[in-house]
Amino acid sequence: MSLDPKAIAALRRRQTAGFEQVARELSRLAKLRATRISDTGRRRNSVTHTVLPEGGVLWGIPVSAAPQAVYLEHGFAPHWVPGKYVSLWAKREGVSLQGGKRNPGLFIGGPGSTLDYADGGAQTDRLFGPGGKRTLRTYLTKGQSSKYLDRGKVGHSILQYTAQEHGRRIAPQAFLRGFRSAGAGASS
Repeated sequence: MSLDPKAIAALRRRQTAGFEQVARELSRLAKLRATRISDTGRRRNSVTHTVLPEGGVLWGIPVSAAPQAVYLEHGFAPHWVPGKYVSLWAKREGVSLQGGKRNPGLFIGGPGSTLDYADGGAQTDRLFGPGGKRTLRTYLTKGQSSKYLDRGKVGHSILQYTAQEHGRRIAPQAFLRGFRSAGAGASS
């Protein structure tokens, strides 16, 4: 016994519509979260979904649209950025670059940062201890503790947070809305 190809196609179309509705709802929630923590909005505006030809749905942020998203999602080690790379941003934001005259720059993810930190705190060896020695330090930023960042890192998780904190709650209802709406106009 084989199933009718039209019935299989209708089921796939409805299933894809359900997954697409879940992706739309996750995108809406991710953009709300990103709005609270975003600087330029580039990452927020890049949250999207794509329907694949065979019926699947991809949800996330394309690397081509926001290359920094990968690092912010999983976290990155706090680091020094030379002034020549951040000077335009610093002028726009009214941030003074630190460091000596020969090496002005900005320490990204330091103790005064508003980035979130991984459980246990952020880590760097760029903070100097007694005698000017580089020592590994663990500290907290002004952001919040995040279980979505890799150990010792700083960042802001949008996608992981949204999927984990809201996915199970919204997915069943959103899927059913999409599934049912795709079948509403179909004939049996």
